[in-house]
Amino acid sequence: MELENIVANTVLIKAREGGGGNRKGKSKKWKQMLQFPHISLCEELRQTTEKDYHSLCEKQPIGRLLFRQFCDTRPELRRCIKFLDAVADYEVTPDEKRKECGQEILEKYLNPTMYEDLKPENILLDDHGHIRISDLGLAVHIPEGQTIKGRVGTVGYMAPEVVKNERYTLSPDWWALGCLLYEMIEGQSPFQQRKKKIKREEVERLVREVEEEYSSKFSDDAKDLCRLLLAKDPNERLGCLGGGASEVKSHVIFRSINFKRLEAGMQEAPFIPDPQAIYCKDVLDIEQFSTVKGVELEPKDESFYSKVSTGSVSIPWQNEMIESECFQELNVLNPDGSIPPDLDWRGQPSPPPKQGLLQRLFGRQECCGNCSDSDEEPTRL
Repeated sequence: MELENIVANTVLIKAREGGGGNRKGKSKKWKQMLQFPHISLCEELRQTTEKDYHSLCEKQPIGRLLFRQFCDTRPELRRCIKFLDAVADYEVTPDEKRKECGQEILEKYLNPTMYEDLKPENILLDDHGHIRISDLGLAVHIPEGQTIKGRVGTVGYMAPEVVKNERYTLSPDWWALGCLLYEMIEGQSPFQQRKKKIKREEVERLVREVEEEYSSKFSDDAKDLCRLLLAKDPNERLGCLGGGASEVKSHVIFRSINFKRLEAGMQEAPFIPDPQAIYCKDVLDIEQFSTVKGVELEPKDESFYSKVSTGSVSIPWQNEMIESECFQELNVLNPDGSIPPDLDWRGQPSPPPKQGLLQRLFGRQECCGNCSDSDEEPTRL
């Protein structure tokens, strides 16, 4: 693939040469040299590419741009994209400015704050030992006086009203807090057991119908708090009785905490992590909390990759197309709104552009290499 990358990068550099004035460094043939393949030539790629949100709408720059252009046409989605962009900015904000940045996001996009995925994996510690909540991908804005509905979250942490697909406001977050506190004390979530597989249906039945059990690890105050947060009926759950967060903060178990100082970052944390250390007994322990397992390429994967020129689909290449405005000028519809020839299934692929000297030279080298290694007829790039 190195040779293909060299060819692709050479073509890009050649396309951006010359042509002063308003052409911004583009040669006369740049559109022809960088044009997209006809849609009929992409059918196999379309069928074999995994169509998940992260890959198509976040990881791939062109896919990300197209997705945002689509969302920009829908008012209800435009706000979501602005929120995701604000969260991305928050992730790279210096610690001393994070509180102000986070507060602005909460006031602008999450008024109220519906997080929907509170669990240990999403709770991080900064260099000072203070909590940072990560992964706001499921967070949703709830308009004042309205409710929402949806089975979202993580199995074992979803509240009964979510499991039963009922309408709700902020109650599932207080339930998840109860699950989190229970797990911090007991060492396992209230409706699952460590290293024991339980079917999703059974976990949801336990959430709906069965009361959690408490061992001797729980003090009376801790048991009382968890029971109040894990009330099956959201109308009886702590945090949902009209006082919101103040109800939880006023519980006797928190009587020694000054929440004003805590929110200002002035309260000293009981544990300050060493940024140079990995907190596990053994590197293999990482597998216990990581959902990413070993990845092996199958023959069909090798076949797929062999048919894709990495030089033309790599992320740096896509970024280059966007930054040079090549993508913007190529990805346009006809003035009357009809699709261009390269997106018309009824049309035929246009003949490839005439190759330059460098392309012919590299193509000839590739051809010679194939001829020397095999008796089969060589294939051209």
